[in-house]
Amino acid sequence: MATILCAMPEHTYRRMMTTEREAELRALGDVTLCLDAHALTEEGYGALWERADAAVTGWGTRAPTPAMLDRARRLRIISHTAGSVRWLPRYALEKRVVVTSAQAAIARTVAEFCLLNALTLLRRRSETLYGKTAGLVGFGHVGRLFRQHLAAFGCHVLVSEPALSEEEAARSGVECVALPALLQGSKVISLHAPDIPATRGMIGAPELALIPDGAVFLNSARGRLVDTGALTEALAAGRFSAALDVTEPEPLPPDHPLRSLPNVLLTPHVAGPTDDELPELTRMALTDLARFLRGEPPLHPISLEAYDVMSF
Repeated sequence: MATILCAMPEHTYRRMMTTEREAELRALGDVTLCLDAHALTEEGYGALWERADAAVTGWGTRAPTPAMLDRARRLRIISHTAGSVRWLPRYALEKRVVVTSAQAAIARTVAEFCLLNALTLLRRRSETLYGKTAGLVGFGHVGRLFRQHLAAFGCHVLVSEPALSEEEAARSGVECVALPALLQGSKVISLHAPDIPATRGMIGAPELALIPDGAVFLNSARGRLVDTGALTEALAAGRFSAALDVTEPEPLPPDHPLRSLPNVLLTPHVAGPTDDELPELTRMALTDLARFLRGEPPLHPISLEAYDVMSF
């Protein structure tokens, strides 16, 4: 029977687990709960990883150090109940530990939130989403699901995504364009790029100047993708409106001018999973863990290449 370390803060564990999910976890092996990792010494925490064949992690999990991973010779898989795994040392994947993520489940609620905000801001202008051109900056899990929602409204969808081939774009029903063309040609612009060094500040004053009057700008990805000062100045001019679920800094200072602009809809980083969706993330993680322990490939593994382009 596998020894499974379930390491996450207690408040995360209580949100992620239902009675059914706890039973599923315990059916997979001998489970050690670690709900207070930050109170442990390095030696004590490392000993838990050393005894584990598998680990289940979540938001706020204390990362094992490379030294701990060297001691964890039995460890074969880390199944993460949240999205980005950049909190883990890259060394875990380099050691060929399988790492899985529930980011595909998170994407459902974020895409839904993007649709809600697009509809809300357009209706403020007495406009409909039907038949509009939408531009998606990035085309990962969230962007692809948002495209499906937009298809129901007959939207023409532009995508700026360096990794997207023309063939895949055609299969996905989108048109590949450069970022300037997307910004100039879209009524709805939604950011879905990862927060990595290459994308930070990718939307600055020159890019914002390309956005048409009356457009809708959505950011549910990361605040660091956008130059906050330039965005504030552009929105203060009133040419377009914005729904910002993420900002830089986050949260904004209480007296920040973005808070008082009538064409800005601010939300406190809540596009992600709703309370009723959290156990679905756990189900996805446990399904991958169960498949792996049966000798089957997990459905949502993270490669080194995917790790390197994943948001921090």
